[in-house]
Amino acid sequence: MRFKNKWYLLVRVGLLICSWTGTAFAIPTYSGFYVFGDSLSDVGNLYALTKGTVPVSPPYSKGRFSNGAVWVQDLAASLGLGQVTPSLKGGQDFAYGDAQTGPTLAHPGNSILDKAIDLPAQLSAYQKAVPNPQPDALYALWIGSNDVDALITGLLDRSHSLSSSDIKTDINQAVGNIGSVVDSLAKDDMKHLLALNVPDLSKDPRAIAAAKNVDPRDPAAVLADIQTLTETFNSAFQQELLTLAQRDGFHLSFVNTYVALDNIVADPRKYGLTNVTDPCWTGNFTDSQSGSVCANPNDHLFWDDLHPTAVVQSIVATDALKALAVSEPASASLFLIGLIGVFLAHVMTRVGRIQV
Repeated sequence: MRFKNKWYLLVRVGLLICSWTGTAFAIPTYSGFYVFGDSLSDVGNLYALTKGTVPVSPPYSKGRFSNGAVWVQDLAASLGLGQVTPSLKGGQDFAYGDAQTGPTLAHPGNSILDKAIDLPAQLSAYQKAVPNPQPDALYALWIGSNDVDALITGLLDRSHSLSSSDIKTDINQAVGNIGSVVDSLAKDDMKHLLALNVPDLSKDPRAIAAAKNVDPRDPAAVLADIQTLTETFNSAFQQELLTLAQRDGFHLSFVNTYVALDNIVADPRKYGLTNVTDPCWTGNFTDSQSGSVCANPNDHLFWDDLHPTAVVQSIVATDALKALAVSEPASASLFLIGLIGVFLAHVMTRVGRIQV
């Protein structure tokens, strides 16, 4: 609770500072929309690559890792940018389910699949498909969850601890991968980037079930480690964004999905939800007979044990729209203030734990 209160205070102060400038808030007009990321943003690339087998549809919705539209589709509709379609079908969404940021210690990225779907491959596909980039287009980037998940596996099987130097190395490599891709896009005339951090992976049903298996007597301790690992990744990611935000003529918008997810879990009824712990679909990605679907998906935070329902995807889209709703002259200062607030809140969280 201390973490959330301080985060809100810092962000509220940042918003007040920006409002004192007297600058009006508005959503810019974009000439196009390009998407990079993992299953949270994939509208059918992995489905096309696996010839319609992953994720199995139904119960998954038309190749998306949810029961309906994902956030980029909702956002594009709100911005008047038309339909978002898979890059493998000639579209502008280059995200793939199961994608990671690129080669890391925990994920060498040597397999044929890795080389086809990871972030560097998405960049290559974009550069081939879009030889003449539009400087007024919007670029969305939401990746890192699978990188953190690979590190979580090491925590759960006890091959790594939070103090392991390997974890620090891996996170630095992952964040460096993201920075390299963003740098390449910027050199290709990208001016507008919408970035999202990793949600609190300690809250998803998969992590909760794994924690109970690893330590039935104290699963909360395992979940606390997963939470800390996610925070550590996000802190490094946000510091990378702080550097990128200082480029001349480069506009960054940021959505803190970590805090957003925690807010939903803390007060689900505020968001029209009643279940924030159980997956609606109890099966896996590949077998339609491996589980069952709940009666009311719109009441659930989680569609499966890892991915949000369509109604929660729409909440992410709304948060993204709000992040974009700043005037171009004010966007850099607001972004920097917001990120500094998040970073300071992270530091306060660490100090608070030491004091306790």
